[in-house]
Amino acid sequence: MILHGSGETEIPFTYTNERGRKMVRRHPFEGVIPSLERRLRERFSAERVVVVSSERSPRVTRERVGHAMAEDVAFRLADNSVIGVGDGESVAALARAMPQLWLRNAEIVPLIGGVGQLDHAAQPTEVAREIARRVDARVRHLPVPAVMPSAAAAAELIAAPAVHEA
Repeated sequence: MILHGSGETEIPFTYTNERGRKMVRRHPFEGVIPSLERRLRERFSAERVVVVSSERSPRVTRERVGHAMAEDVAFRLADNSVIGVGDGESVAALARAMPQLWLRNAEIVPLIGGVGQLDHAAQPTEVAREIARRVDARVRHLPVPAVMPSAAAAAELIAAPAVHEA
């Protein structure tokens, strides 16, 4: 109850005022996690915040984060969606936790190239393939770098037929 609150159940709380007088009030207890989520939503103007419990093992914590993200992403997906995915172990955990969905005309786009020191399964292309497999979508590769040196170079790249038609 401390972590998740009492729901609609009213709990007696004892308060002491400035004069030392004690008062008992009954109201639901919000809970530590819902309170933290609410405060984070308010502080960062976020639409949704999910707090997951941490473990001593970073791998277990990552899997919990991936599961929470997968539930949220799956809830938001619809036919004709275009989903951009990045890289990293948490995003790979999301891909592993995605439920099976059958979307029509959905596309998964790796947002950055598959280079670097990441584990093979955490590369954007592999993450995109895993999500596409689970939601019955196709992977679309964009033949562009993640970062451009200038706005002019970006505009020139966007105008290139291979990119413009992709």
